[in-house]
Amino acid sequence: MRDKLFDTWYWQRDDGERVPIQVRLEKEARDDKWKGDGTRNEPPFETLWTRLFVELDGQRIESTDVESLRLAVWAALDKKYEIKWTRYFLVQVDPSRPYHGLGTGFVMSYDDIEKGVTWDGKELLRKWESRGYKVSPWPGAFTDKQGKIQACIVASEKNRRGLEEFVQRIMTLREMLRSFLEPGKLEALLQNLAASTLLPAVDRKLIGLNEGKKGRREKEL
Repeated sequence: MRDKLFDTWYWQRDDGERVPIQVRLEKEARDDKWKGDGTRNEPPFETLWTRLFVELDGQRIESTDVESLRLAVWAALDKKYEIKWTRYFLVQVDPSRPYHGLGTGFVMSYDDIEKGVTWDGKELLRKWESRGYKVSPWPGAFTDKQGKIQACIVASEKNRRGLEEFVQRIMTLREMLRSFLEPGKLEALLQNLAASTLLPAVDRKLIGLNEGKKGRREKEL
């Protein structure tokens, strides 16, 4: 009983790599040298049966039907090359500047991403973009455009609740700052910033930078 190559299928993994699958055909033919009437058998001999098979890591999958074999092989490959995905939160704090006037601000955001580990230990990043999921190598450490480290934490229920509370605290701080714009409050705060615990202290060398920018703008005009 011999087998020969019948076809080559290609199965695409989630990371985009194509895996070649050899489909082989084996058959058994009647090779009796003599017929019942005493005459000699001559090839081609009568085929008794045929079947297709694929070998995956020592496991043999066989069928007499091509499509049934394909479905069985695909199921085995899905299990073998399945990528284990874990959800993460990518947390960012980005600067935000007003369109008019002088000032500053920030945007705190967190986004759902996924970390995948392949069958051979490779780490992948899966992130939703405008046209669908984009898969790329896992970067290790995440950084912003300025090269500063961004937090990437497991998307556990505890972390999700913590981030929601963090956002609420920022919103509360924003409302508190807004309340100082009431008549009389802002001037009193500005005159006593050194003693205030509302905001952290800053390097005195940074004070006046915005004024310099304003002067340049007025000169250009």
